[in-house]
Amino acid sequence: MLDELPDLNEIFEPDDNTLHHKKTKAGDVEIQISKDDDKWLSADFIDIAIGGIGIHVMIPLQFEISSAELNKLKIRFVKKNENGKNTVIKQFPVLVRWQETDNITGNIKIGLHFGAEYEHDVEVKELLKKIKNKMLTN
Repeated sequence: MLDELPDLNEIFEPDDNTLHHKKTKAGDVEIQISKDDDKWLSADFIDIAIGGIGIHVMIPLQFEISSAELNKLKIRFVKKNENGKNTVIKQFPVLVRWQETDNITGNIKIGLHFGAEYEHDVEVKELLKKIKNKMLTN
């Protein structure tokens, strides 16, 4: 059973301070969230919130968000380049609307609300469309 656990070197890339739980390939856009500017966690896209005012994501770890931190979370969209380095396409603060633990997997699901200045951002809408289409074709 223990031999099925991933090697920490495969999911943590210390050169960019981002904890990854799955491999991404060049050209992929990844969603990352953070409570601290120097520690980012990759998140799986679930869906776009009703009205397009945010998104729902899932992370594979316990990620406690206190009531004081609800409006301190940040999101960024990152594109993986051919050389393995990441390019941040867009980064901005979000508000946590809800969070719950999946009873089967233990993963955390989080509803993130975009501020008014990002709800109608064309670049964000295009990124979300690209991520959702990729999810639907996999």
